[in-house]
Amino acid sequence: MAQQALHSEDRPTPAASVLIDGTAANCTGPLCLETADKGLQQPEGLAVWHARNKAVLYVADLTAQSIFAYQLTHSTAFGTVLAGPQQTVAKGLGSVAGLALDGSGNLYFTTLDGNVGRLPADSLNAAPEILYSADGQSVVSNPYGLAADSFNIYWTNQANGQTNGALIKAFERDATTLAKKYPDMPKIMAKNLAKAAGVCVAESNVFFTGQAQLLYGVKTSGGAVTEVSRGFQSPRGCAYDGENTLYVADNQAHAVYSLPANFPVLRAVNRVHKAIIADAPGSVAVFTCAPPYAAVSTDKGFFSNSWTGSSLCGVTSVSLLLLLCW
Repeated sequence: MAQQALHSEDRPTPAASVLIDGTAANCTGPLCLETADKGLQQPEGLAVWHARNKAVLYVADLTAQSIFAYQLTHSTAFGTVLAGPQQTVAKGLGSVAGLALDGSGNLYFTTLDGNVGRLPADSLNAAPEILYSADGQSVVSNPYGLAADSFNIYWTNQANGQTNGALIKAFERDATTLAKKYPDMPKIMAKNLAKAAGVCVAESNVFFTGQAQLLYGVKTSGGAVTEVSRGFQSPRGCAYDGENTLYVADNQAHAVYSLPANFPVLRAVNRVHKAIIADAPGSVAVFTCAPPYAAVSTDKGFFSNSWTGSSLCGVTSVSLLLLLCW
């Protein structure tokens, strides 16, 4: 972690290690309790919630049609991140793919079946609210990647992007009510490609990945789409660290790359930095190692609420990057 203080060109490129082994510890069959660890079958979207006294990693499992949660802690002594027991947040959602959190802890999801939904922070285990649906809304066309800020959600479409929009911006709540007042919402932000993948918000910029080696950007207020980089092989998910850096998972290059994120004016970057070596990464999220999330020592000398996973890599002196690939 200390080496991340070096200039990006001088940093080593560490290999990712497993945080959650979805095939090692799971329970199947009629004797399994409802609360038993179900493992992971096809993890897709990731999102991390940093609360006042705990941090939670949410994982969308497309095959299980469920969203799972794991409390995260970090060990300053060993420089590792630990994931707690699996908890089921929602199930029976369909082909759930993308996840995003707003500043209040509300959890949003997309399904390849054609839904964009919301689970309110104060009742995550309640029935989900479907905000937007392919039934009657052409801008919902196999939605995949998802991002959120304090007011809006943004999703990418995996089909008909050049007709129905590759990147869509919409209100994050009260969709039916607000549609009457703002008929231009949901709004097509980009239709420059047929199929988009990951999306992330960095301050006033929205970045999204496309086909081949491309990363694009557009202002949250709209406007021209900028080609930010073509330095990838098969870019998928992306994440912003809340400061200055964007991370992009490249499935084919088996790596996670970093590049600047806070552009006053969007522009092309000359090169991207290989931050992590990983086996076909798909989604990526950032966990900040703040004091409230430190693991607590027990009488036996180890850590409470721990699962024997290890950290993937240091991003800055205060953050760790998490990725889960299938």
